[in-house]
Amino acid sequence: MRSRRGGGICGTTIALIANMTRGVISGHSKTIILSGVGYRLELRGCRLTMFIGYSHPVQHAVPEGLAATLQSPTELTISGTDKQRVGEAAADIRRYRPMEPYKGKGFRYADEAMRLRVRRRSK
Repeated sequence: MRSRRGGGICGTTIALIANMTRGVISGHSKTIILSGVGYRLELRGCRLTMFIGYSHPVQHAVPEGLAATLQSPTELTISGTDKQRVGEAAADIRRYRPMEPYKGKGFRYADEAMRLRVRRRSK
């Protein structure tokens, strides 16, 4: 009988090579949408300025090797050749203001479905 230990790396290696090939050919991208009254984004060079409800604007540097573009003041697209770095940069930006489940304010991915919770009414 064959042992099952040590044989699981093959699928991971194939996926990593496929992601590298796709990254070089067409690139990877993640779109982040910011929702909330008065929330907006500004991009100057490689510095992203976020107005997300704090008393001061939040500054975030776009990592080297990645490109960030604004489709609108509330929609940001991060793109690059390395899938892991694109996802990590998007997650870093999202950590500043994660989606709030009651009002729906904050950052969310474009392909993410967020269900709003119903608030309890006090008596």
